[in-house]
Amino acid sequence: MRLYDFEWLLASQMDGKRPLSEIARWAKDALRAEITTGNLEQFVHSLEALGFFEAPLAAPIPSAADLPPISSAEPDDAADLAEDEVALDIDDASTVEQATLAPSSQSDSFNDEADTTVRAALPSLVQATRDRTAEVTKVTPQQDPPPATFDRPTAVVPALRTADASPQKSGSGSIIGLIVVLLVVAAIVVYATVLSPSGAKVSIAVAKSSEVVRLYDGTSKLEAAPPKILAFGEAGKVLDVVAAGTQVKAGMALATLDAFTKVEKELTDVKDRLGFYQKQMDGAASDEAKKAAEAKVAEKQKLLSELEAHAQKLRITASGPGTVDKVLVTAGGDAQADAPALQLNDKRVMATFKIPADSPIKVGDTVSLQPAAGGSAFDGKATALDAGTLTVEVGEATTGDVRLVKSRIPNVITLPASAVVQKNGGNVVYTFADGMLHEKPVTIADRTSSDVYVTAGVASGDSVVTNPASTFSDGEKAAIAP
Repeated sequence: MRLYDFEWLLASQMDGKRPLSEIARWAKDALRAEITTGNLEQFVHSLEALGFFEAPLAAPIPSAADLPPISSAEPDDAADLAEDEVALDIDDASTVEQATLAPSSQSDSFNDEADTTVRAALPSLVQATRDRTAEVTKVTPQQDPPPATFDRPTAVVPALRTADASPQKSGSGSIIGLIVVLLVVAAIVVYATVLSPSGAKVSIAVAKSSEVVRLYDGTSKLEAAPPKILAFGEAGKVLDVVAAGTQVKAGMALATLDAFTKVEKELTDVKDRLGFYQKQMDGAASDEAKKAAEAKVAEKQKLLSELEAHAQKLRITASGPGTVDKVLVTAGGDAQADAPALQLNDKRVMATFKIPADSPIKVGDTVSLQPAAGGSAFDGKATALDAGTLTVEVGEATTGDVRLVKSRIPNVITLPASAVVQKNGGNVVYTFADGMLHEKPVTIADRTSSDVYVTAGVASGDSVVTNPASTFSDGEKAAIAP
């Protein structure tokens, strides 16, 4: 038999001395519940039938049906009682057992001195009393009749049996059980986080192969090249010149002095002789003959360079696509050295970049540019380098902000710089697999303050440890940190 809290509190007041009317008043004061003596009488009958009392009742307690009707002298009080009271309509042992489903955790007995403790629990007890109305059958509210209407017998019930029927204490046992559970959980946590033989806790990053494009700092705007003023390197008579408005391409002759014809013939002869002596040098039967041929080859190469330089002064050629805007000399007329002869509107665009002094780029090199906003790279040509300022020219119809490519590294794996440790004079990373660390010597192509670019030693898909320690060893047990 298990009782609800308020049922046990009421039963605990039945000490064989207190009448039901006093217990009803106690319930009103201590439990803030309006429970009538009629309700208590039904409760007493049920407890007696179940053997809860130490001795039979000294006198029969009238049932609620035997009592005269309640006076309507105080209708307001009766209505208040009917609204708030909780009836315990329990007719037999089976009904009691079905209606009382929750265990009790109260003390063995209550007396007047314990009323203070009871009042401390009143809010929860009153709520439990009201909640129980949904589980038990309500009966017609009853209340103690006024003395002027009839005399209700004063019933005194025996003391409640406590030796073998009172609910057992469970508070201390529950606390001990809770403490044991908490200790077990704490032990498991400590073992898993501190004592577990899983080794070092590591963080990993999955390696992925890709092409890495490294760029110089800063951007530049591609702009149309300014008009170019072209001139002869020597004075002379103009043999021919193009007309204004002519569309030209790179390498196209624009104007020529008459002295160019003679130099051009000499160039042809020197090139022929150079070819002859090169064949003699390659087929020389003796060292002496080979040395003689080598001397002639060197002589003709020097003469060829001088003639080519002379020819460049006698002819003006276009360095790129454009349009002849102005012609300042005429065919058959005289031209002065370094005096303006033609004005060319160049169709090319250019950009300038600041590069470090140790940059390997030289004038004439083909360089790569990449749009600053992203996109495919394209080529340009380094045309000038002055005090760290590099001028790059590219083809026509190219505009926008661009960056200068420093290097391209294909099939490279980018890793955090923290993943690499120095060991035995080399660079080492650790990969994680099957609960163990695996030491991998790597080749680094380049690095920044935050990343390293690995070209050998790590494969795409490897789980690379990003927080290694110099004390790690190959085959050491480890676990991935949360």
